[in-house]
Amino acid sequence: MKKDNEILDLFGKIFAEEVFDANLLLLTQSIEYDELYDGIFKNLTKEQKKEYVIFFHTNFSNIFFSFFKIFEDYKEFNLSFESDNQKVKLTDISTNLFGEHLAEHGWILRFSKALTDEMKEGIKKDMNW
Repeated sequence: MKKDNEILDLFGKIFAEEVFDANLLLLTQSIEYDELYDGIFKNLTKEQKKEYVIFFHTNFSNIFFSFFKIFEDYKEFNLSFESDNQKVKLTDISTNLFGEHLAEHGWILRFSKALTDEMKEGIKKDMNW
């Protein structure tokens, strides 16, 4: 069985890449090519587009926070990792699962492949880190 931090990092990497990055790429492509939304992004400057990505991060972080908090508050629901006939609940190995994605050293900033360094710096500034 993997160590607790390895399990959380594995889940966090999958979460960052398959949930956050997938949606960030959809957003950035929508802003860049502006084909899906009747031109609502066409007049945005590069700086405004960057701010929109930061806005996306803030809002999705709140959604993810609320989603993961369900597993902290309602014990009848759980996320678990199973290996070698052993099973561990993520809420049992994390001090606060609902915040793992969010912190300055959280899953999104550590594992996202879609965030540029410039975007990461903007997010850190926005979050006062």
